[in-house]
Amino acid sequence: MRYYFAPMEGVTGYPFRNAHSQIFPGMDRYYTPFVAVGPNMTMRKREIRDTDPANDETGCLIPQVLTSHAESLVWAMEIFAEKGYREVNLNLGCPSPTVVTKGKGAGMLKDPTALDMFLEDTFDGLNQKGLSGRIRLSVKTRLGITDASEMKTLTEIYNRYPIAELSIHARTLAAKYGGEPDLDAFAVACRDAVMPVCYNGNIFSKEEMQNLEARFPASDFPKLEAVMLGRGIVANPALQRECAGGAAASRDEIRRFHAELLRRYRQEIPEDNNILFRMKELWAYLGDRFPEDEKKLKKVRKAKKMAEYEAAVSELLNG
Repeated sequence: MRYYFAPMEGVTGYPFRNAHSQIFPGMDRYYTPFVAVGPNMTMRKREIRDTDPANDETGCLIPQVLTSHAESLVWAMEIFAEKGYREVNLNLGCPSPTVVTKGKGAGMLKDPTALDMFLEDTFDGLNQKGLSGRIRLSVKTRLGITDASEMKTLTEIYNRYPIAELSIHARTLAAKYGGEPDLDAFAVACRDAVMPVCYNGNIFSKEEMQNLEARFPASDFPKLEAVMLGRGIVANPALQRECAGGAAASRDEIRRFHAELLRRYRQEIPEDNNILFRMKELWAYLGDRFPEDEKKLKKVRKAKKMAEYEAAVSELLNG
């Protein structure tokens, strides 16, 4: 089984990815937070920096693109091919209302006919530009809008095109991140898909990974080749290692990871207040590892100055 690090907007930029791969090596792929490309075919400076190969130390980075325009996707894939990338991931799974109302992300699943035309135009455009042999397109999708049975039609559409891999978040758009993933619907999609499949949804522990592998044995689901870890691996940076049979993260590893991430943020962000915001966002997930240290965690979350924050983290991690 391969393990992928899912993108999380505002969290898993290149300082985070590089720090994680340095302290917790072993991930097979990292994905960038989505690069939003509109009909004007431009990228924001922040997105250009985040996808610059010079800023990547993981060696296994895949840019993710969010767009509803085939020409824009082809343009972006050509840019990334010129930078040396061999794959781009199309985001059809983001459930954010600000994305969906613009007909992007999971919002594209509302109109299967339009989605089919979009993919046809995309692959035609790649062929016309001679890009088909230079860069692949993988897709991140949900099971549908409100009913997981919609995935049957979506899978039929995906199967018409040379999609390199289909990552399936086993929830509908309506479910967002709530409730349990629909494993029955995922099983149907996994069997119906003609391309390699990656599972995404609610893997927070090695036990949940073991349950997934028991539910989907390789003998019955040969196309299931990878698992995408998101919130679970931000909360537990050693989750991939644990799922692969290795040791849990030690307090010293968490200490070194935190120190390395802070160092990298200081290189990129000049203002302490902005660095503090980023680091506290990390503790919204990582804090789950310290349930017995709630008072110390509270000091971390309430710190207003960098010196105060570092003292609080030192007390927590050296405790």
